[in-house]
Amino acid sequence: MQKYLAYLHTHPKVLYVLCALLLVPALFINLGLGAIMADEPTRALVALEMIISDNYVTPTVFGDFYYKKPPLFNWILVGLYGLKGDLSELTVRLPAVIPLLLYGGSIFWVVKKYLNWQLGFLAAIMMLTNGRMLIYDSMIGHIDILFSWVIWGNFMLIFYFWKKEQWLLLFVLSYLLTAVGFMLKGLPALVFQGLSLLSVFICHRQFRRLLYWQHVLGLGVLVLLLGSYFYAYSQYNSLDTYFYTLWHESSQRTVVEKSWLSTVQHLFTFPFELFVYHILPWSLLIIYVWRRAFWRQILQHDFLRFNLLLLGGNVWVYWLSPETHPRYLFMLYPLFFVLLAYAFDQYHGRTQPYGRWLMYLLGGIMGVASLAVWAVPFVEVVKDLPLMWLKVGALFVSMLLCTWLYLRLPAQRLVLFAIFLLLFRIGFDWFILSHRYVTGSITQHKRDGLKVAEITGSEPLYVQYEHFNHDLAYYITRERMQILPKREQIEPEVFYMLSDSQLMVSGREYELYYEFYTRYHHTPMNLVKFRQGGEGAR
Repeated sequence: MQKYLAYLHTHPKVLYVLCALLLVPALFINLGLGAIMADEPTRALVALEMIISDNYVTPTVFGDFYYKKPPLFNWILVGLYGLKGDLSELTVRLPAVIPLLLYGGSIFWVVKKYLNWQLGFLAAIMMLTNGRMLIYDSMIGHIDILFSWVIWGNFMLIFYFWKKEQWLLLFVLSYLLTAVGFMLKGLPALVFQGLSLLSVFICHRQFRRLLYWQHVLGLGVLVLLLGSYFYAYSQYNSLDTYFYTLWHESSQRTVVEKSWLSTVQHLFTFPFELFVYHILPWSLLIIYVWRRAFWRQILQHDFLRFNLLLLGGNVWVYWLSPETHPRYLFMLYPLFFVLLAYAFDQYHGRTQPYGRWLMYLLGGIMGVASLAVWAVPFVEVVKDLPLMWLKVGALFVSMLLCTWLYLRLPAQRLVLFAIFLLLFRIGFDWFILSHRYVTGSITQHKRDGLKVAEITGSEPLYVQYEHFNHDLAYYITRERMQILPKREQIEPEVFYMLSDSQLMVSGREYELYYEFYTRYHHTPMNLVKFRQGGEGAR
C-alpha cells in the first residue's frame, strides 16, 4: 500500500484525471430516467411544436405564440431531435449537461493560461460540484447553464482582447457572443454586456474607447444579427407583444415590480445565499480570503483583478432583484471560484489553525458519509431497488478509500474531496433518482400524459383549462405528434380536457374517459367527449 501512496504522492495528476473521468458517470447515470420538470416541459414543448408545424421562426405553445424566450435553445433541441430521432427526457437534458462539461473545461483552460493548471482544475471542479449544481441543476435541462457558459466566455474574451489592446476584435466578437446570449435568454445578455464593458473601461479610465468606431461596429454586428431574426419573425407575427414580454420577463423579478419590503429583505439575504449557501461545501474556503494581503495581491494581478471587477460590476443587478434564482448567476460563480482557489493556494499553510480545522471538518464529513451509506438499504422507500447491496458495497469501499487517501495525502486533499463529492453524486443517481422515478409525483403526471395520448390516439383533442401544465402537454404532444390546441367552442364527439368546474358550467352530457390532476394547481382534470345535443349531468 505504501508503494501506491508514494506513487500518488509523486504523480498527483493521476487523481486529477480520475476526478475528471468520474464526471461522466456522475452526470449521466440515470439522467434520462426521471420525468421532465421545472422549465424543461416548456422548452421541449416549444421544440415539438416547431417540428410539428415546420415553423422554426415563431415559437408557440398550445399553438399560440410564445414570447417569453427567443428560440435558440429550442433550435438546439430540434437539432438533437434530428440526430437522435426522439425528444426524450435524456435529449431534453443534453443541452444543459454537455455545455456544463464544456464550461468546466473552458474554466480549466483559461485559468491554466493565466495562473496554473492546479488552480484551473480547482476552479473548474468547484463549478461542477458545488451543492446547487451537484444535486439539482446539473440534472435538469435549463437554458441557464448554456447561457452562463456563453456569458462567462464573453467575459474572458473581453479580458483577452482588452489586455492585447485589440479593440476591433474585442467589440465585434463580444457583441457576437452577446447576440448568441440574447437568442438564448433575451435581455439579460444585453445587461451583462453593458455592465461588463462599463466596468472594465471606466475602472481602467478608458471610457472614451466606448465612443470609438470599433465599438460602433460591434454594436452594428449585434443589431444586424438580432435585426435579421426579428425581421424574419415580423413576417409571421407582430413584434409589439414580443418586445413587451421580453422586457417583462427581465423586469418582473427586480425592484421595479416588487415591494420595497421584499427588496430590503433580499439585500440582506442575497450575499449569504450567493457566496455561502448555494455553493457549499466549497464556500467553506472563504476563510482564506479574509486577509488584507490577499486583496492587495488581487488588485496587482490583471486576471484576478478582472474577475473581481466583473463579479462586482454585474452582481449588483441581481442583488436588487428579490426573485433571483441561483441558476441566474452561474456565469458569476467561476469569477468567485477563481478567487477562492487562489486564496486557498496562497494562504492554506498560513491560515492556521483555521485551515487545519477546515481540513479536519471535511475529512470528518467524508468519514461519516462513508459509514452512512450502509443505512441506505434500510430506508423504506429505496430498499427494494435492484442490486441494492452491490451498489452500497461498491460505494462504501470507494468512499472509504477516498477518505483514507484524503488523510494520507495532505497535498491532494481538495481533489480527493472533489472525487468524494462525485462518488456521492453517483450514489444520488443510483438511489434518489431511481426512487423519484418509481414514486415521484412528476412520474404520475408522465403516466397521465401517456395515458391520455393512448386513449385519444390520432383523434382531435383540445384543452380548455387556462393553467394546463406544460409537462402533461409535452407527453401528450410527444406521443401524438400533434399540436395540442386550446379551444373554447364545444363540439360533440371530440376529446376535450376540462376541469370539474368547466364541466359543470358547460351543463352538457358527456362521456368520461380518464381522470387526472394538473401538477402545480392540483386541479382535477377530465378527459371527456360531449354527446350529441342534450343537457344535464354525465
